[in-house]
Amino acid sequence: MMNRNININLLLCEKADKQVRNVNNIFDSVIFTDGDDEVSYEILTIINQLEVEQREFELLYFIEGCDDKKDRPILYLGRFIYKTEKERSNIHPHSISRFIVDHCSFPKGGEYEVKVFMKQKGMINKDEESTKNMLKYANEDDLVATCPFKVEFK
Repeated sequence: MMNRNININLLLCEKADKQVRNVNNIFDSVIFTDGDDEVSYEILTIINQLEVEQREFELLYFIEGCDDKKDRPILYLGRFIYKTEKERSNIHPHSISRFIVDHCSFPKGGEYEVKVFMKQKGMINKDEESTKNMLKYANEDDLVATCPFKVEFK
């Protein structure tokens, strides 16, 4: 289990600038109309650390369907390697990063959830990055953040 003095929050948005100072259209639902079947968006990851020794770690991003308990589709989106900035006096390490999701499609409408798992840096081989291979790293003990959202087709 990783250090739990790390607080991670997620937001879904249409777009943010590179410095994540301007964020456009924070949302909790995706509505497809007129034959649209793909959406591009960004996941903002807000990280705050308190007295943490671990300076580098990897965040693994997945989307999981939440409606059907038997057949819950899951998709590996990718990973982000986080490196803590050097601590400044009186300021705890923190950051806001962008994780860009291009051309994502959903098999059906319903409830979905972005899930983020934390792993020590270097545990994952770059050649493994398919959903099938990455699922073995998605265990509940390493789950550090979730963000539910709804998908609708009209």
